[in-house]
Amino acid sequence: MAQEGKDVTIDLQSRSVSCDGKKFAFKLDRIEEQILSAGGLFKVYEKFGPSLFRRLQKLSIARGGNDSPLQDEDDANYEW
Repeated sequence: MAQEGKDVTIDLQSRSVSCDGKKFAFKLDRIEEQILSAGGLFKVYEKFGPSLFRRLQKLSIARGGNDSPLQDEDDANYEW
């Protein structure tokens, strides 16, 4: 479907990918959302190293709230 020279649009808000007049839905879980909003897996791993996986595990079992395990407590203004 997607060929060289064709535009591909990814809309994270509506969770859709559009190409050549066709639209496809996709899902992201909370962990995937956090990784993307933090700049991607490599960027986050560079910051947290192996502790990243403990932080992601905390997120996966957390219920509600807006706390992000991908942010240090003393790092509230960190720019990813």
